[in-house]
Amino acid sequence: MNICIGGCWHGSKLLSDQKTNYFLAKDRVTSKPTKYRRLEVICMNNSKTFWIAVDLNRLEVKKKIQPYLDNLRSNLDYQI
Repeated sequence: MNICIGGCWHGSKLLSDQKTNYFLAKDRVTSKPTKYRRLEVICMNNSKTFWIAVDLNRLEVKKKIQPYLDNLRSNLDYQI
């Protein structure tokens, strides 16, 4: 998992070989830039990478990431 949270690329998946901890994306329509930072989350003993828009606060980040993690858990429960 390598997903952008917030900003102009919300929900977009990135390639997994991204080496830096930050990157800048620009909205195609408005040309508004969004800076994203890497956030590693451990879920079910696996590291998941999220790219968080730097203008989001911790509560917003948690609300936006939680559905992705819940979906991972429910898929795991279904497969067992």
